[in-house]
Amino acid sequence: PVVSISSQKQIINLDSIVGWIHDLLQLVDDDNNDSLPESLRHTVSTWKNTTRLSLKDIRIVSDAYAEISHRHSLQDSITETKISHLQSFESTLTQNLDLSCDSSPYINSFMGGNTGHLRDLVSLYDSIIVQSAASGRYHITSRAFMLLSGLLTDLAFKIKHDITAFSYDMSGSKKFTQAMQNAFQNKIENLRIMRQTPAPQQRQVACSTLLSLRNTELHDVLHWHPPIPWTQVLNHYNSIQSIGRLFEQAAFALTEVCISKMVQIRLLPNHNKKVRLNDWVVVSAPARIDLSGGWSDTPPISYEYGGSVACLAVTVDKRKPISARCRLTTELGCKLITEQRSPDTGEILYRDETVISTLEDLADFRDPKASAALLKASLVCLGVVPALDQDNKSDSIQVYLNHFFQPSSEPKKAVGMELVSTSLLPRGSGMGGSSILGGCVLAAICHCAGKDISLDNATAADIKNNNKIDDEDDDTFETNIINSVLILEQLMTTGGGWQDQVGGLYKNGGLKIGRSIARQIPLQLEIDSVPLSPYMIQELNKRLVLVFSGTPRLAKNLLQNVLRRWARRSPEVLDTVKALVNGAEGVVNAVVEDNDVDEVGRYMSEYWECKKIMASGGNENDVDDDDVENEQDCSPEPEHIRKVLEVLYGEGEIVGGTLCGAGGGGFLVLLAKHGSMGMDLKEVLEKRGGVDSMERFSWHDCNVCEEGLSVMICENDENKDENDGFSISWHDVDDWEE
Repeated sequence: PVVSISSQKQIINLDSIVGWIHDLLQLVDDDNNDSLPESLRHTVSTWKNTTRLSLKDIRIVSDAYAEISHRHSLQDSITETKISHLQSFESTLTQNLDLSCDSSPYINSFMGGNTGHLRDLVSLYDSIIVQSAASGRYHITSRAFMLLSGLLTDLAFKIKHDITAFSYDMSGSKKFTQAMQNAFQNKIENLRIMRQTPAPQQRQVACSTLLSLRNTELHDVLHWHPPIPWTQVLNHYNSIQSIGRLFEQAAFALTEVCISKMVQIRLLPNHNKKVRLNDWVVVSAPARIDLSGGWSDTPPISYEYGGSVACLAVTVDKRKPISARCRLTTELGCKLITEQRSPDTGEILYRDETVISTLEDLADFRDPKASAALLKASLVCLGVVPALDQDNKSDSIQVYLNHFFQPSSEPKKAVGMELVSTSLLPRGSGMGGSSILGGCVLAAICHCAGKDISLDNATAADIKNNNKIDDEDDDTFETNIINSVLILEQLMTTGGGWQDQVGGLYKNGGLKIGRSIARQIPLQLEIDSVPLSPYMIQELNKRLVLVFSGTPRLAKNLLQNVLRRWARRSPEVLDTVKALVNGAEGVVNAVVEDNDVDEVGRYMSEYWECKKIMASGGNENDVDDDDVENEQDCSPEPEHIRKVLEVLYGEGEIVGGTLCGAGGGGFLVLLAKHGSMGMDLKEVLEKRGGVDSMERFSWHDCNVCEEGLSVMICENDENKDENDGFSISWHDVDDWEE
C-alpha cells in the first residue's frame, strides 16, 4: 500500500500495517480471517482497507525526470555531508576537542547495505591511530582506539538484535580463536611495556599490527555488500565483538602509558627511615567520602577535560580503617598477605597468603581478582622486581629482595620480606579502600627499605601544594605517593583516579579539594586543604552516618562503562562532567564562605544524580557481559538504595545522600537534617517500614579525621601474640604520635 500522511510531522509504524505478514507466515495458516489470533485481526483489517494504487496510477502522478534529479542531488548531498562529518571527526580527535563522535549513522548505513561509509570511518580512525602513535600523542591514539572499539561493539549489538529478529541463526558464527586472541594481547602488552625512547616508532608498529590483525580477521565484514548474503557478516559476529573489546584494552593500555610511562618513579635513600630486622613499619590512613566531583578525576577525563573533587577524610566507627605493614625477616623469600579484620576486635574475617619464589609467581599482577594483586603490583611499581618477560620469569625473587633492601655501600645479605595489607572495611566499600591501601603499601615498603619516592623532574606529574608546610620533605613524599598510586592502579588495569589518595593520604586530613589541569600531560594536580570551622566539624560528626548497603561493587565494571561514554563525548556526558566539576567548587564555597552544612548536603544530592547519569550506560551494548557478575554491577543505584533515599527525602529526614565512590553498592553516606543525629535515621526507617532488605544494612559512625597517612615503627619486642602480632590500636587516631 501507499501510505499518505498530512504535512504535519507524524511517526508511521509500518509494523502496525504490514508487520502481520511475518507473523502470519509463522502460523502457516489459511486465508480465513476468523482463524487469526485476536492480536493480528486489527492489522489484517487495516491492510485490507488501505487504499491501493496501481502502477498506472502512480505513473500518472509521478515525474520521472524530477525523481532522477532529486536522487542525484540527494547522493551529492550525502557525499558532501559524509566528507564534512569525517572532517569534523578528524579535527575533533587530532585537536583534542570535547565534541561528540556519534558513529550510529555509519552503522545504520552499513545495516542498510551501503557499506562504504563505515569503511571510510574505519579508515579515518586507522590513520589517526597510526599518525598519533608515531608522534607520541598517545591520548589521541587512546581515544581513537576507544571510538573504534565502540564502533565494532555497537555493530555487533546491532547485528545481534536487528538481524536475529528476522530469525537468522547466529549459532553458525565462527569462534574467535585463542591464537588470534593471543596475537592481539601480545601487541597490546607491547604498548604497555615499551620504554619512552624510541617508543613512538615501536608503538606505531604495534598499533599498525593490531589494525592489520583486525583487517585480516574482519576482511569479509569490511568488504561485504549486497547482494552477498548476510551470512558473510553473521559468520564473524564473535570476531566483531571480541576485537571491539580488545581495542578497548588497547585504549586503556595507552591511557596507562600517558599516566605511567611519562612519569618515572625513582627511589632515593633516606637513612632516617631505615628500620631494624623484624621491626614492623605500620602505615595507617583514614577512608574518604567524596562529596562532589568524582569521575572528573579519572584518566583520561582528568587530563582531557580537567577535574575537581571535594573529598573528606573520615574515620569509621572512630578508627582509621586502612593499614599496611612491612618488615624484613631472617626467613628468606617473600610473603604477601591480604586480610580483612573486624573493626571492633581486630579478629581476622578473611586472610589470603601468597608466597613468592620466582618472578613468574607475580605474572598475574594485572588481574585485580588475582590473589594479592595489589601487593604484587606494588612490587613492580616500585621496581623491587623488574617487569616480567620470557628471559627472567624463572629468576628467584631472593636476588631482587637482597638488592632492593640493602644499601649499595653495604655487603649484600640475604633477607626475606613480609608484606601485609589490612582493611577494616568490607570489600567494595566505595570509600577509596583499594587506592588508599595501595598508598599505604607503597609507603610501608619504602620506609622499610629506607627510601623516599621521587618522580623524574623532567617528566613527572606536577603536584602543587598551595598550603606551604615547613616539613617540605614529608610533604613531597606524600604527594609523590599520591601520584604513584595512579601508576599502580594503571598497572592493575583498574584505572582509578586521584580522589581517593587525595582524600585519604594527604597529611592534613579533613576536607580537601583536588584539581587537575585540562589538556596537560603529564598530569598536573593541585591540592588544597579546606579549613573547617569547629561548628562545621561538630555538625558533620553529628549528622553524618555511613550505611553499608550489603552490596559490594567492583569499580572496574562501572569505570569501563563511563570511559566508553566519555570517548563518545555525548552532550549529556559533557554536561554532567561540567556539573561534577562545578559541584566540587560549590562544596568548598558552602564550607568556606557560608559555613552551611545544609548547602553541603544539597551538593551531595546533586552529585548523586550526576553519578547515576555517568554510570547509567546509555545503551545495553555499553555493557560487557563477560565482565559482569550480576546485574547489580552495572546499575549505579540498586533498588533498595533508591527506596531508602526516596523515603528519607520524602520524610524530610536528610538534606543529602550519595553512594560513596562509583556507586552500584558499597557505603551510603547520609547527612541528616539540622537538629538530628545521623544514627537516628536507622530508627526512622525501621518505624517507617516499607523498605526491603533492611537486614542487609549495617550502620556506622562517621567522623571527620584530621590526619592523613601516618607511619609508625613497631619494634620487635612490642609485637603482641594476640591476633598474629596485629594490634587494633594501630588504627586508633589517638594512638599516633605527631
